Amino acid sequence: GAPLRMVGTHMDISERMQAQQALERSERSLAITLHSIGDAVIATDPQGVVTRLNAAAERLTGWPDAEAIGQPLARVFRIVNAHTRAPAVDPVQQVLARGEVVGLANDTLLLARDGREYMISDSAAPIRGADGVIAGVVLTFSDATERYRAEQMLRANEYRLRTLLDNLQSGVVVHGPDTRIEQANAAACRILGLAIEQLRGMAAIDPYWALVGEDGVPLPPESFPVNLVLARRGPLRNLLIGIRRPDLPRPLWGLCNAFPLYDDGGALLQVVVTIADITERKEAEQRLLAAQAELTATLQAVPDLLFDVDADGCFHAFHSPREDLLYAPPEDFMGRRVADVVPADAAEVVARALQLAGESGRSSGLQYEMVLPQGSRWFELSVSRKPQADGALPRFIVLARDISERKRAEAERQQLEQQLREAQKMESIGTLAGGIAHDFNNILAAILGNVALAREDAGPGHPALASLDQINRAGLRARHLVQQILAFSRREQQGLSTQALRPVVEETLGLLRATLPAGVRLDSVLPDVPVLVRADATQLQQVLINLCTNAWHALPERGGCIEVGFERVALDDALRERLPELSAPAYVHLWVRDNGSGMDEATRERIFDPFFTTKPVGRGTGLGLSVAHGIVRAHEGSIAVDTAPGQGTLFHLYLPSPVSGEVALDASPAQAAAHPGDGQHVLYIDDDEVMLVMVERLLQRAGFRVSTASDAAAGLADVRANPQSYDVVVTDYNMPELSGIEVARALAQLRPELPVVISTGYVSDELREQARIVGARGLLKKENTLEELASLLRELLAAR
Repeated sequence: GAPLRMVGTHMDISERMQAQQALERSERSLAITLHSIGDAVIATDPQGVVTRLNAAAERLTGWPDAEAIGQPLARVFRIVNAHTRAPAVDPVQQVLARGEVVGLANDTLLLARDGREYMISDSAAPIRGADGVIAGVVLTFSDATERYRAEQMLRANEYRLRTLLDNLQSGVVVHGPDTRIEQANAAACRILGLAIEQLRGMAAIDPYWALVGEDGVPLPPESFPVNLVLARRGPLRNLLIGIRRPDLPRPLWGLCNAFPLYDDGGALLQVVVTIADITERKEAEQRLLAAQAELTATLQAVPDLLFDVDADGCFHAFHSPREDLLYAPPEDFMGRRVADVVPADAAEVVARALQLAGESGRSSGLQYEMVLPQGSRWFELSVSRKPQADGALPRFIVLARDISERKRAEAERQQLEQQLREAQKMESIGTLAGGIAHDFNNILAAILGNVALAREDAGPGHPALASLDQINRAGLRARHLVQQILAFSRREQQGLSTQALRPVVEETLGLLRATLPAGVRLDSVLPDVPVLVRADATQLQQVLINLCTNAWHALPERGGCIEVGFERVALDDALRERLPELSAPAYVHLWVRDNGSGMDEATRERIFDPFFTTKPVGRGTGLGLSVAHGIVRAHEGSIAVDTAPGQGTLFHLYLPSPVSGEVALDASPAQAAAHPGDGQHVLYIDDDEVMLVMVERLLQRAGFRVSTASDAAAGLADVRANPQSYDVVVTDYNMPELSGIEVARALAQLRPELPVVISTGYVSDELREQARIVGARGLLKKENTLEELASLLRELLAAR
């Protein structure tokens, strides 16, 4: 067992030693590198067992190098999702599965051995051998906790800022240096009418919208807010612009502010433009301005005085479009009390109105009179209390309306009412006279008809003929008088006709002679040659009677002379100069002269005024001359007067006179030749028994077969019983149960072709229209029954 010798072998391991030394140097260099870099590094074998980690990895994981090597990676590198706390995917398995570098999520949370937590950003890469086979995995990660927190804060700030911008009522538009839009909030999208996707990249001068100034004139591009900021290199404040969009009928109005943003080097980054939508405010201002202008125009149009006063009567505002209504100059009112500016009695009325308005909120109706330099004026007050804030002193709006004209009108109205009562009394008398004349006319028709029948019965040579002639003559005179009364009591418009003037004047003078007192002489100057005039005879008679009545009243008590005359004159220069309204070549000059008291100039100027009269109470209404003037003017004529106190009065009437032969005279209807009837059956309806008997005898002698009815109902019953037995019906108009119009209407329903004649003592335009509507074939004046009835029936039956 003792050693005999020692045998040794020597191998040349220089290359191996050199390689080992190089490896050691590389290991030392790698170790130094790994420990010097800031990122944590962990290396594992293919099975995920930790083979190496650097100092940064030791610090972050809490595992020392000696303890970590040989441990599974999942034990040393514990990672979870930062939001869900769920385990993260093993990076070694990801690298082995993919065979490439793997970048992990940035929201990975590392759970250190000592309980600390770190937000990390990490990645893993494969370690390949010389043969390319994966021999391990290297994992690098860094502490991103502070950066993560900063990013979270930045995102939160961005979210808050975006939320704030999107909820701003003002629009915010961010432009780049090239003025193209980079960002805009919701309000800006609403104002500009486009979504943010549409706005991005659009230039400020994009044609989708047009910017206008306050005057409505389009703004040039250099006046756009963003361009103004670029030109000034400074902010823009409160620029009012209008935005015209194609989808809106009116522009939107915005108040713009803009400012530039620069980087640290002074380079322009962005231009921010804010737009406050003030469209409603702008339109409200425009409405307010329009309302103020309208109020100003209204106040200028109001002819009343307006005051703003307090309870003590002190003026705070004053408006008066008329200085002639002011007791003092306008500057004397402001800051002074009412009692210091106007007379005491007027100030007392104003104070009373303010007191009433203070108690009830308003007052009206109080009046006062004030003597102004231009004369006395009356005012009526209306006072309203102004709405005031709590605790404020009460204020009042006082309107003082000039009612001077109304006061004068009221005085004149009272005078006119008195005169109108007189006129109505006269009208009532005229109506009564007309009614009496109407009834008397019916009686006269029966008298004259029976006289005519009696004369025929008596025959030639009978002793009673002389008496009958006297009765007939008296009846005709009575009928003529009744016709005159009826003519004056009618109010319908009469027609103008060309006629001889002398018969009209003579008839009027005859009527006047029966009414004038015995001491008044009525003379006439009438030419023998026919003088034509185009006139309404009834109205012309009314004019003459009015003028002669006035002349009579102007005569002294012992009597005097009235002269009426006329002549035909040509229109010459002297007449045209005196009466410029005349234009026809020839006129009838009709005059009425009296030798009475005459008139002074003041009276003469007012004689044609309605209700003006110098007569004592009970002798006139003041309507006669105004009516005469109106009638003459309606005849296209004129009236003038010559008068002087104590020298009488001469009225001149000028009426157009046609040239002889120019217009045919209106002749009275010629009496149709008496043609006997052929036995036609006539039904006569009248409630007057005398008329029934007279008409029955008259028509029988004229050759007609006659049936009579004393009331309308009986007559209608006869026709209804045998409609075809009658050839014509004559009915009175004024009957107690049914009028003649109602009878004609009923007969038109029973037998439309049956002729109906209505007899009346008064034929008015209204009656003519009613007769036309019901289909009556004729209207007969009852006083003309004797002369016209038989002929009228004959004409109707012949026409039928």
